[in-house]
Amino acid sequence: MPQRLYGASVVFFALFSYINISGNGFALDDFGLLNPLVRDGEWVRLATSDYWAGFDGLRSGLYRPLTTILLAAEFQVWGESPTPYHVLSAILHAVNSLLVHLLVQRLGGPMVGGLAGILFAVHPIHTEAVAGLGGRADLLAALGVLGVLWLRGRGRILWAVLVFSGGLLAKEQAVVLPGLALALDWHGRTMGRIGRLPWKEYALYGLVVALWLALRWQVLGGFAVPDISGLDNPLVELAPSVRIANAGAIAWRYLGLLVVPYKLSADYSFAALPVYADFFSWALVASAALGMAILLVVCKFARAPGLRSLGALWMLIAFSLVANVAAPIGTIMAERLLYLPSVGFCLLVAALMEGVWGLGRRRLFVLACTVLVAVLLGRTWARNADWRDAETLFRAAIAAYPHSAKAHQGLGEAMMKRGDWLGALDEFGRAAAIYPQYAAAHYNSGLCYWWLRQYENAITAYERAVAIRPGYARAWMNMGAAHHALGALAAAAAAYRQAVDTRPDFAPAWENLGHTYREMGDRDRAVAAYRAFLRLRPEHERRAEYEQWIGGT
Repeated sequence: MPQRLYGASVVFFALFSYINISGNGFALDDFGLLNPLVRDGEWVRLATSDYWAGFDGLRSGLYRPLTTILLAAEFQVWGESPTPYHVLSAILHAVNSLLVHLLVQRLGGPMVGGLAGILFAVHPIHTEAVAGLGGRADLLAALGVLGVLWLRGRGRILWAVLVFSGGLLAKEQAVVLPGLALALDWHGRTMGRIGRLPWKEYALYGLVVALWLALRWQVLGGFAVPDISGLDNPLVELAPSVRIANAGAIAWRYLGLLVVPYKLSADYSFAALPVYADFFSWALVASAALGMAILLVVCKFARAPGLRSLGALWMLIAFSLVANVAAPIGTIMAERLLYLPSVGFCLLVAALMEGVWGLGRRRLFVLACTVLVAVLLGRTWARNADWRDAETLFRAAIAAYPHSAKAHQGLGEAMMKRGDWLGALDEFGRAAAIYPQYAAAHYNSGLCYWWLRQYENAITAYERAVAIRPGYARAWMNMGAAHHALGALAAAAAAYRQAVDTRPDFAPAWENLGHTYREMGDRDRAVAAYRAFLRLRPEHERRAEYEQWIGGT
């Protein structure tokens, strides 16, 4: 088969694998578009803010300006129509798949390169990164890494530096590039393809990383500690040794999903996966033993050149940053985190299958490749259907992991959006029962009670939310609205006051506070509240009305 035909086949399979996401709506992927900074196109703040800037003061400790700026640019063009976002994600995945093919082809020839690229294109583990807009950062970071590794082989080091910088500004995982470059060069040297290792090039990559770290330090105010809860990552609450042991057990789950992509889920948070508090738990001991065994195998590979050893090393290096070993990250487990490490897995599988061809069993090789690609492609199509909307996605997650608090919370939010208040209440109750400290579940229960006009129950739910998260400004404001509906103006004013004290830029709370003081006959406080509101919303449609009242005319 001509080399260009291999590349065309890879691109075809990548686009064909995700052809059925074009009609999908938003699910988890609407997170980025909900960011007010993205929707308003505030380019400077996006470039100089935390990744979660705009979400009620939450901080992620992450700096991904390229991802958010590109999303903002897309929003200015496409608005809230989901199809263009999905199409662009599929195109980015196709480009990454082609780069995998070209990179592996350079190492092992067109056949193994084509097979590795096709496996990468159709593997279902990538559905979260491609079908969900939340995975856009993973696509861009992988594009940066793979692009650099392709460019450096063509002598375009300056372009490689620029692309590497873009990958780092898209997502932190791109920082593994120097390790991957070293692994590729080690492979080339052991195979007699290169002489000395290009230490000057590594130093240049190190300089880029240093400048990126300095920029993050400046923007985030140091190495900011992210807001990681035990809900998102239960490992954060464990001692380091126990956390690392559990991380090893979860690594085996990741490997299992690569080998058999069954029971895929958009959420693996609290209670979805078993977490072992005892370091000497049999599960952890078994995982540790298996981990030592695989490390020995990798070390043995490392002493012998070949694509299989390179694939194993790639997986280890690319996965190291998100393994919850060096430090806990924002999630205990997520399929999108395997997007870049899976390149090594596809390389390993392609190299193993090429061995079948090398033994002269060509019919067996063709049959095995056909069956494998068909099975993976069918699984990807089926998984894409789960991403049709938030409700289908979370129902699939609950079917796979019934004890996931966040899955029940997500399903409740989807049901609430279509007005099923009682059904949503049931799901929020299940989420809170699994994780009692789930402030958002209590808050959303309050919203449902509000729409059911059960104001006393709404107040109780909001009180539970702010007891867990005192800085929950929206919960304070909605509590004030519920008190106001019951005619308890003093209690309403107190709740609104808590909302603006917690978040001084919360314009709706200032407006409601002004209304309440006005009804109470407290003119001075009402005037102060209205003025605070108008400073925040100078173009508001009721500005003239409020100014006239303030003036007393």
